[in-house]
Amino acid sequence: MKYSFKFNPQLNENEIVIEHNADDQLITDLHQALAKQQRAHKTLKLFYNDEQIFLNVNDILFFETDNNKVYAHTNTYAYESDYKLYELIESLPEHFIRISKSTICNTQYVLAISRYLSSSGTVKFKNSVKTVYVSRLFYNELKASLEKRSLL
Repeated sequence: MKYSFKFNPQLNENEIVIEHNADDQLITDLHQALAKQQRAHKTLKLFYNDEQIFLNVNDILFFETDNNKVYAHTNTYAYESDYKLYELIESLPEHFIRISKSTICNTQYVLAISRYLSSSGTVKFKNSVKTVYVSRLFYNELKASLEKRSLL
């Protein structure tokens, strides 16, 4: 396989073209890697008071529903979103996972998880006082995701 990079200052947006002559695992892997990279740099249009805010998804700790509205939480603010949770989970990078019926969490910011005997647990975030609940149904998936990111 050969590849090349060409600089074109006349492009308004970067474009990657892959030409291939057959289905190949390498092509599939490249496609998935590019899609993953593109999701990681996605910007969402959110609202704070009367302003439209364009925020990189990697700046978001978690998404949460409240009174039929979805909010994107950062360390300091909560921004209103026009998106539904099911739309977000399909388009966010893989380090965002569902942790309850009403919450999607960015596992890159998780500092600690606690589990209660009765049912749910809590998630604490780095550099933030915010916490969210993780339901019993999603706790093991969250724990496994966090264990994957640890070195030992």
